[in-house]
Amino acid sequence: MSKRTARTAMPGYAEMMAPWMMMTEMWRFHYEASAAAAEVILRRTLLAATGALSLQEAVDMVLEKPAAFSSALEEMALALAGGAAPQEAMRAAAVPVTRRMQANARRLRR
Repeated sequence: MSKRTARTAMPGYAEMMAPWMMMTEMWRFHYEASAAAAEVILRRTLLAATGALSLQEAVDMVLEKPAAFSSALEEMALALAGGAAPQEAMRAAAVPVTRRMQANARRLRR
């Protein structure tokens, strides 16, 4: 019996695996977000230590956080208003923050 057949033949498999799949997805998100945040912090610290941190970068460090979190709140509210489950709303809220962190990491790599 193949794995696919075994899974479909096993009653309650999807319900049994749902928490594990959600935990795995949350771990993956946390890892990606943490890696991007750590990289941005490291690169900005090096820029500041060497005196190469521009005024615009220093201002962005402060102003980008409220903008990212307000976007996250907006995405979460839209998801909840659309009838999404709480975990789906949290996923939607995490997207703008993660996207911003990854964009910062890419920009600072140059």
